[in-house]
Amino acid sequence: MRPVNTFIHSLYGQITLLFLLIIAVLGSVLISLSQNMARQGELAALQGINRSTAMYITQQEPLIDAGGLHEQRLTELAGRAMVINPALEIYVTDTHGRILAHRLDPAKVQLKRIDISAVEAFLSGAGLPVLGDDPQRPQQKTVFSASPIEDAEQRFGYVYAVVGGQVYNAMKQEARNQSDQQLFLLLAAAAIAGALLIAAVLAFILTRPLARLRDDLRDYQPGEQSLLRYGPDQTHEIRQLRHSFCDLQDTVARQLNAIQQLDQTRRELIANVSHDLRTPLAALQGALELTLIKAGSDSHEQQLNNVRSAYKQGQRLTRLVSDLFDLATLESGGLKPEPERFSLSELLQDCSQDMSQLASQRGVTLSLALPDPVDAFVVADIGMIQRVLENLISNAVRHTPAGGKVTLGIEQTENGSRVAVADTGTGISSAELPHIFDRFYQSKDTHHSSQIGSGLGLAIVKRILAIHNSDISVRSELNRGTCFEFELGRA
Repeated sequence: MRPVNTFIHSLYGQITLLFLLIIAVLGSVLISLSQNMARQGELAALQGINRSTAMYITQQEPLIDAGGLHEQRLTELAGRAMVINPALEIYVTDTHGRILAHRLDPAKVQLKRIDISAVEAFLSGAGLPVLGDDPQRPQQKTVFSASPIEDAEQRFGYVYAVVGGQVYNAMKQEARNQSDQQLFLLLAAAAIAGALLIAAVLAFILTRPLARLRDDLRDYQPGEQSLLRYGPDQTHEIRQLRHSFCDLQDTVARQLNAIQQLDQTRRELIANVSHDLRTPLAALQGALELTLIKAGSDSHEQQLNNVRSAYKQGQRLTRLVSDLFDLATLESGGLKPEPERFSLSELLQDCSQDMSQLASQRGVTLSLALPDPVDAFVVADIGMIQRVLENLISNAVRHTPAGGKVTLGIEQTENGSRVAVADTGTGISSAELPHIFDRFYQSKDTHHSSQIGSGLGLAIVKRILAIHNSDISVRSELNRGTCFEFELGRA
């Protein structure tokens, strides 16, 4: 019983049963139509063969004498015709269709009048079959033969001969019951077998791509190669479904790969940040311990040096924690810009002055290349843009060797102002260049890791510019320098 239920509830089984039902309904309709057409053809042939029967009866003997219609002679003649052909049922009617005489059992004749319009249609040569009333079976219509009873001056009535009366129908039904039963069983068995075969084949053809897709999806594991794509077919829904699943799997694979990479970089970030935090903390703790241990023996100058060292390490910790907090705030969308109109040239000059001490300490020349006229007004959050410039300038100064140069420039564009921060430092390798703005990214190249650092400063720069609908680009060559550029809209 369970396999049957499984078959019925499967798509293959449901489509098979649906096709079987459709074929059964269509077969029943076609059989009914064919039987009706065969019946009409049979009636037309039967009426055509017996078309002149009534006329033959009226022409055998004179049926009209001086007294009018000779009903007895007509009745006897009709009786002889019925003996010769038992399938005939002959009636004599007047011109209005009222039955005047017959040779049948009066108890079986239920109609007193027939529809004369059918007789007139028959006599006018209408297409066969022409169906008229059957006096013994009022609920049915039947074929007939008719001929007028008339002389040169007057029409007295009609001879109305029902072709295929009760005797004919009984014999035909008996013969049909014997032959049709076997034929029906044979045809029914063949039709059912054929319908099942056709339905099963069609259902298999229709469901095979779905079954294949089901098996592929069932066997698919995240991270594996995606499903096999077929040729594009915009009209085949199942192929479109497979393509949609392929796109979904590719998306899942990309997202899974991105999650794995993110998890890996997160682990590396935790390790790197832990190291970055541990180093200044250890230095801070060491300086404070040294101050405490030698509080009574060290000179005042030595104690100040220890305090300065502790203060410097504390500042380093503050910057690192601040960068982590700012990056998390930017990524969560918790920091919204407050745009205002300001002079980008003046902001660049202020940042240059703030960074001049750091540049001079490292022996780096910090220069400005401003447009003429100097003013370049933009609309942005001045505090955020100042943070961008400070990060870029400090990054350039720290990673430019002594005797090098950092240049800050502004270029007027069609839509606003483009800022460039260029240095003559060590540069960034082509392998590292695409990743320097990635969050949690830490350089694998120890020689250049100092330039990229923990990646937090540049990641903050990229996200600040992103919320200003701007982007940052970078060009770099090893041992020749690096240039960062971004653009802000004109006020």
